[in-house]
Amino acid sequence: MINKKYFVLSLVILFLINVSLVHAEVLVSDANVSYESEIIEEFNNQSGDTFVWIVVYLKDPFTEEFTSIFSESEIKDILHRPISPNKFSAKVTKGGFDKLILDERVDRVFYNGKLYFVENDGNNTLPGNRSLSIVGVAILTILIVLIILIYYLIKRGKKSNN
Repeated sequence: MINKKYFVLSLVILFLINVSLVHAEVLVSDANVSYESEIIEEFNNQSGDTFVWIVVYLKDPFTEEFTSIFSESEIKDILHRPISPNKFSAKVTKGGFDKLILDERVDRVFYNGKLYFVENDGNNTLPGNRSLSIVGVAILTILIVLIILIYYLIKRGKKSNN
């Protein structure tokens, strides 16, 4: 049987990891659009009209008409997959982001620096010219290490009970 001490310790560790991973505050605009505080932090850390990757969830399916209200200096690199009709990702400037969160057709906006795959201009690419967030790799590594640790703790607990 599993030692209660190791089981409780495992639950506490998993809880602490989950709490530490969910650190972005969710804000709500005047148009009732939810968005992550990380987006604002990213704009504040940049200078000038820099672009930030975001993922946008719409209330209705995506159409090209939706993005026509933005200029090319506000939004670019729009990625939409038919498998996710209400979602698209893009790079936006602060001005473009401000328009998005005041648009009542938008449901929520996420910072695209977590576990999403994005088009990448850099050298750290995976097949298909895609890159996986470094944060995502770190999270997966931590979870694998924890699973291995829990396995050995349970195995050691069984040996000591025999």
